[in-house]
Amino acid sequence: MKIIYIHGLNSSKESQSVQTLSKYFKDDLIVPDLPNNPKDWIDVLEPIISKEFCILIGSSTGGYFARYFANKYKYPVILINPLINASDLMQFVGLNQNYYTNEEWFLEKADIYEICKYYIEKDCTIQKLVIVGSNDKILDPRKTIDTFKMSSEVKITSGDHQLNFEEIIEDIQSMTNITCIY
Repeated sequence: MKIIYIHGLNSSKESQSVQTLSKYFKDDLIVPDLPNNPKDWIDVLEPIISKEFCILIGSSTGGYFARYFANKYKYPVILINPLINASDLMQFVGLNQNYYTNEEWFLEKADIYEICKYYIEKDCTIQKLVIVGSNDKILDPRKTIDTFKMSSEVKITSGDHQLNFEEIIEDIQSMTNITCIY
């Protein structure tokens, strides 16, 4: 079964998270090459995710989109410090720089309003693991825990927003070993 990883804002396929996942999942891992502006991510992700049954892993803004697609296609999902509401991206309005490519790009309020239409009001994903860094200063971990505590397995770590995937790889592996029948 394929695993699709959706990275966060200002990240890329070159991140440490992707390197760690590649080490453990090798040929089963797909990491889409996403444009900087997340308003354009749906157009890249939809044709990849709709092709075949997969497990989705999303980190931060990637978690927002992973949750959307997991609900749309009823796929298992692992959310890592996920963005819950697109309005939390308002802190990034203006000039941004990708941490790995150093490309500069601009996020506008209108882009965030576009992303809001992928908000999941009622989560119907059955198989879901949410991993939260209790010291996340970018996205409020309490909000994440409150959102998912009744409908998901929630694992709280002592990490911050950029979790060390080596420290959570066993949790990721346990979820990816689930065989699902729909």
